Amino acid sequence: MKSIFTLGLFFFSLSAMAQWMPGGIFPAFCRNNYLISNRGTTLYRFNFTSDCSRALSEARMNMGRFCDSEKLIREDGFMAHLFTFRSDCQKALGDLRVSRVGLYCSNGDMNQIYRGTIAFMTFESNCRKAIYQSGMYRGLFCDDGRMLDFVGRILRDYNFNSSCIRELPVMSRTYPR
Repeated sequence: MKSIFTLGLFFFSLSAMAQWMPGGIFPAFCRNNYLISNRGTTLYRFNFTSDCSRALSEARMNMGRFCDSEKLIREDGFMAHLFTFRSDCQKALGDLRVSRVGLYCSNGDMNQIYRGTIAFMTFESNCRKAIYQSGMYRGLFCDDGRMLDFVGRILRDYNFNSSCIRELPVMSRTYPR
């Protein structure tokens, strides 16, 4: 009897944990101009019904994330970032498809989908390089001689950016994630 109770408690805790974890909720279908989640709740309201169907198809290709004009919307329906143009939001969705840890660029700044801006980089090209570095090296990247992780913590400070880039493979092998 005790083992059945323990087993039941274990499965109950798993289902509760699955509902709490970010990934447990995602866009499922449109009802007029409302985007509805897999749990039947309203995630997002659009101005036009046609925007909902477009966003739903975007969400299916982008792990639940989509653009509403210049707004980047996370899978839980909350706005992650406001861009100047819709094309910038589309570029950010492309960055998120490349990044394994939720990184994207906006005006040269590195952003994390759940944390906001994590690094102020000088150029957009530097930000894009850092996204590729983070994908290859377990979320680690270099910015002006500083080694950062995917949440913006500075791990090491080097004299030159080239020294930081040389250390990325070594640090990524020992960096816990």
